[in-house]
Amino acid sequence: YSNLLAIFNHLNDEDYKILMDAAIYHDSGRSNDYDDNFHGYQSAILLDTILRNDTFYQQEENLNLVKAIVDFHCKDDSQLDCVLEDYNIKDQSQMLWIVFDLLLQMMLT
Repeated sequence: YSNLLAIFNHLNDEDYKILMDAAIYHDSGRSNDYDDNFHGYQSAILLDTILRNDTFYQQEENLNLVKAIVDFHCKDDSQLDCVLEDYNIKDQSQMLWIVFDLLLQMMLT
């Protein structure tokens, strides 16, 4: 679904990469198949190691953005502002956030 949403919404190459990596790694910190509201945070922590050799993510803004998306994917919408603050995300008006929101809605239905 992520790929289709990215293409349909004409994401630029950078946002496309971030969305695809978030989709790939969003459950990397999951330790079980039960409800686990903490696994997004654990997955975000793992991204420091997983993505450390990727030059794209040596730009702190890119790394923080993919980590914020991965962390937020299993949290209540009311926690969005806290997640954005935790990862120092200033501009959530990016098309990436719009597409990510659509993806979340699809996952929840």
